[in-house]
Amino acid sequence: MDKLINNALDRFQSLSADSEPDKVKLAALINDLQLVQDAYEAVIYNALVALMHDDLEESHDLLQRQRQQLNTAQERIGVLVESVAESEINLLKLILEYLFTRTRLVDELKMFPNFGLELLERLTLDESLAETIVHMELAMTGKRDLHHQLLVAYKSLG
Repeated sequence: MDKLINNALDRFQSLSADSEPDKVKLAALINDLQLVQDAYEAVIYNALVALMHDDLEESHDLLQRQRQQLNTAQERIGVLVESVAESEINLLKLILEYLFTRTRLVDELKMFPNFGLELLERLTLDESLAETIVHMELAMTGKRDLHHQLLVAYKSLG
């Protein structure tokens, strides 16, 4: 996931340097963000499966490895936030917020494994995955389904 996020950040930097977003670069970035989303869901899915099998240590180790790998991406995002703070292009801000949550949400599940277990008791694994992501996004950002919001914002640009 680290490589995917860093690739997206590379593309983001190139795009944010332009005064007006280049549609081809933006489309490529949106494709990169879909790869990030897929990888992120796979990590959370695997962590939930480990929890489902009462293997808290395996789940924790998986999330800890992800956290360590994502440290550089988090630092890069911190620098980039300043560069787009004044931008009038809200999609750029949303993209950074989305990428930041993807670097941090593994921490949330690692800190609150009981939340994942509670969901698994009531829902199917797929439903638990979706609800886990929604809950953690809301807790971190006050927003729901950032990936969907990104796609809607991108499509609204025409």
